[in-house]
Amino acid sequence: MMKLTRTTSENPDFQKPTTLFDEYLIDIDGEEKDFFAQYNQIYIENVIVGYENEIPVGCGAFKKSKNQVA
Repeated sequence: MMKLTRTTSENPDFQKPTTLFDEYLIDIDGEEKDFFAQYNQIYIENVIVGYENEIPVGCGAFKKSKNQVA
């Protein structure tokens, strides 16, 4: 059964897969990698990590937008 845990971007179970994803993005972003890299080191308050049998298997994050939709 999947268990979801709310946490922050400081959680190692969030940091490990996002680091691997960042490495993948460096390969596909090419010249734009430096532009996108600035967003990969920010603190995110609203993070979710999914666990199956106590093993982290997925993650996601929500960051409040400056643009509010009415």
